[in-house]
Amino acid sequence: MRIFAFLKKCLLLLGFITPHTFAQIGSWQAHTAMRQINDLADAGTEIWAATQGGVFGYSVSTGEIRRITTIEGLHALNPNAIAYDDRRKALWIGYEDGALDRYDLSSKNVHTFRDIARATQFTDRSIGRIKIHGDSILVATAFGIVIFDAQKNEIRDSYTQFGSLSSGLRVYDMMIHPLPDGKNGFWVALERGVAYAPMSSANLREPFQWTLDQRLQNVNSIGKLGSTVFIGTKMDGYALGANDWERQGFISGEVRKITYS
Repeated sequence: MRIFAFLKKCLLLLGFITPHTFAQIGSWQAHTAMRQINDLADAGTEIWAATQGGVFGYSVSTGEIRRITTIEGLHALNPNAIAYDDRRKALWIGYEDGALDRYDLSSKNVHTFRDIARATQFTDRSIGRIKIHGDSILVATAFGIVIFDAQKNEIRDSYTQFGSLSSGLRVYDMMIHPLPDGKNGFWVALERGVAYAPMSSANLREPFQWTLDQRLQNVNSIGKLGSTVFIGTKMDGYALGANDWERQGFISGEVRKITYS
């Protein structure tokens, strides 16, 4: 039910978006357009949006809007991805150049991490999706998955090749959820299908540790409802059944994001 409640909040939020945001500190002013939303994060009492003009939060109970731009310390405007970290009461914000911001909601401080941006062996280092799992920040990038340690403020690991696929392919989404055999594992949404691997594997950097499911292509989102895995493609949403992926008929078109808790 929380999935549908979140969707209702998103629809409500869209009605309150203003085309331009004005922010000022001293003699510095920022005029940014926040009409185009790139990503959304549910923080319970607030919904946070990553937009072409920065980030804003909408209070569901009061209608108050909080705005964050480069004036407040964001790395840049037009972030691609945003996620709410309940453990740290913070927002994690990802950008096209690979920079990763942590915005602390209480102190309003911004800390920018450039580890991914410095991975110059990859031409495209853009961040497309962020998920939170305890102290692990899962970052979907144009070249694979990066696991960022939120306690140590450093990259813990990265996975850039899945099964027989070429290395350095874009990861569109990912999550941690039990695998078909019941073991807890990583699930990854790729253009060429879905990849998964047990978290107990000795070294997930090894491509052969990952199982490829290529029955569906152009998978750009992944999520769960209870024990069931759902994916979104350019055509519709699908649930993993006993024998195959089962079309759900959500919409006749692309499912870009699946939100769950």
